[in-house]
Amino acid sequence: MPRNPREWIAVLWPAFVSACVLEMVVFAAFDPHDFNLFGWQIDAEQRDAVYSMAFFAFWAIGTGTGMVTWALSRSSEEINRWQRRVPLTLPLPGAPPNPDYRGPNPPPSVPPGSA
Repeated sequence: MPRNPREWIAVLWPAFVSACVLEMVVFAAFDPHDFNLFGWQIDAEQRDAVYSMAFFAFWAIGTGTGMVTWALSRSSEEINRWQRRVPLTLPLPGAPPNPDYRGPNPPPSVPPGSA
């Protein structure tokens, strides 16, 4: 999810504008009064509700696509910035075990002179 207001605005503003344009295009071609949904006819008083629900649905779809675009545009440094860097090397013989080592538990011991 976006972390600061600028990132939210970068997602929500284009979604709002696209919802406005899509609302104009869809309802310029179709009249809600002409819709017949499972035998339910939309009255003239319900047109405003249909316009509002469609606008918010278009805005939600635009926000979803904006969030996917935002997530895919992040760099690997932004995605992995909270992960701790862990050395992946084995401890040297005679050295104390590395507490950050994520290998087999306990780490394998190498006898001196065998390497």
